[in-house]
Amino acid sequence: MPVIMGGSPGKDFMNMNKALLAIVLGVASVTFTGCDNNEVVDELPPAVFNDIFIDLSLPQYQDLSRNGGFEYLSAGLRGIIVYRENASTYHAIEQNCTFLPFEAGSTVDVDNGIRLRDPSCGSVFTLPGGLPIGGPAVVPLRKYRVDFDGTRLIISDEVIN
Repeated sequence: MPVIMGGSPGKDFMNMNKALLAIVLGVASVTFTGCDNNEVVDELPPAVFNDIFIDLSLPQYQDLSRNGGFEYLSAGLRGIIVYRENASTYHAIEQNCTFLPFEAGSTVDVDNGIRLRDPSCGSVFTLPGGLPIGGPAVVPLRKYRVDFDGTRLIISDEVIN
């Protein structure tokens, strides 16, 4: 006859099932909380470029002569959007979307003059703040330093987020 130590077979079986259930629930909670795409945050690499000087009196920058006007520049990682908030406040916003930024096409554009949108992932950001307000992105867009001397803008690669 087998000898059972430490209690009855029914209690040992129940305790083993409780321990197994605790292990399974622990593994499942770690697995499922780590799979949320909103938690994916790839750090954007630094963008290094020489200061950009924009003479606002030149005709190619006439859109920056009105509030809400913007221009696209070929600088930064995927391009920069220069946006005029008012006569003395300008913003330089990186076009590289912060949701899966290394994916092809991860680029924001001005949408209806009131927000920024990445058509590939559907992320939407405020204009001019670059804060995420829709879609999967949770990290704001990168903004660069803009100085204004009264007639020209100087955009540097210094990040101001």
